[in-house]
Amino acid sequence: MNLNASFVLAKELKNPGVEHVDHLLFSNNAKFLLTAGDSDKVFVWNTETFRTEQVLENKGWGQVTCLAWAYADSPGGEAITVLCVGSVAGSLTMFIMDSRSVKPFKERGTMTQIFTSNDTVENVAFDKITGRLVASSHSGAVKMYHVEATAGLVRLIWEAPSHRPGIPTSVIFYGDKNQNLLSFGLEDGVVHCQDAANGNILWNKELASGIGSAALSSDQKAVIVNNLNNGNFDVYQPPDMSPLQSLAVGDSKTTHCYFIKQCKFIEGSKLSICGSHNNKVYIFDVANNYILQTLTSSDKDTHMTQAVAVTEAESRKVFIAASSNGSIYLWEKRAVTLTTGHLNSESRPGTTLYGYLRTHSPLFFFVALVTYPTWSPHAFAIYTYIISKMTENGLIREEGA
Repeated sequence: MNLNASFVLAKELKNPGVEHVDHLLFSNNAKFLLTAGDSDKVFVWNTETFRTEQVLENKGWGQVTCLAWAYADSPGGEAITVLCVGSVAGSLTMFIMDSRSVKPFKERGTMTQIFTSNDTVENVAFDKITGRLVASSHSGAVKMYHVEATAGLVRLIWEAPSHRPGIPTSVIFYGDKNQNLLSFGLEDGVVHCQDAANGNILWNKELASGIGSAALSSDQKAVIVNNLNNGNFDVYQPPDMSPLQSLAVGDSKTTHCYFIKQCKFIEGSKLSICGSHNNKVYIFDVANNYILQTLTSSDKDTHMTQAVAVTEAESRKVFIAASSNGSIYLWEKRAVTLTTGHLNSESRPGTTLYGYLRTHSPLFFFVALVTYPTWSPHAFAIYTYIISKMTENGLIREEGA
């Protein structure tokens, strides 16, 4: 993100009858934003009209626990996009996207009981390279499937019992051919690397704390995790998971450290989008540990911002979404004309280099004026030296020459 671009608030949305939103997912063309929370409904929002296009509902879900996309080709070679909905009741439901219909998805999804009814589907991830889909449960069990998209079904490839004493908070495919699978422990803070072909454990690595959430950059150069000890976000370098940075999102109250906050990468491993224990979303320059922009969601700083999402790299439009206190906030990346001397209201002074210089210029002038006797002789000496060298080399001519 350059200084000529900034995220501005496009709209505040609200799922009717839903008090908390835990899951946000953009379609790959950014036209739709899917949201779900403490209910048995998935709301499909249109990011152009800001209207609800469709509500997917199933009483058997109990509560939606995760959302993910899967992709495949039909026998005729047509691309198929499938929405995967995990539930607290251990089921996985697949909805085929129908671009030719008035509504984005076919009304009836195909539900498969992949775990027992008392074992929640915690995570679902899809491997675009091989067409595999992995799911992990509250008990720590992991199952790998092949997606049969035309029928809206999954076929089991392998399953592995729990290798940890707690919940896997994230599962991510990793490797140049997605040959490995990383799972992150909520309570124990241990990263397990499994062979994606058979589920065998390849290595384990204990991180600095319990892990609230995890994200892998698209170039696979960095992993960012939510540190449940202090509420901040730690950056690690795979595959050895050596620590790189700790991105601070403000002074956390002890009671807020243990609330899960999500994070996402944008523009490879350069930038990250982080939720917080207050009403802020932070856009970090990861390498330099610098906050590029701070986005404000709810009007009260006591409202946490736990769920975040960002559009996929191939999207023409770039959006960030976050949820706070039951509302969904949608920001769009837009050009900013710096010559006007005004920044968008979402670009608080001090959150960009331009804003920082504009805000602090009177201070710089005052300091320069007070310290003039100290620095002016040195400045004059440098000026004299430069002029003499330019005269020597014929770049300027002495007066009267």
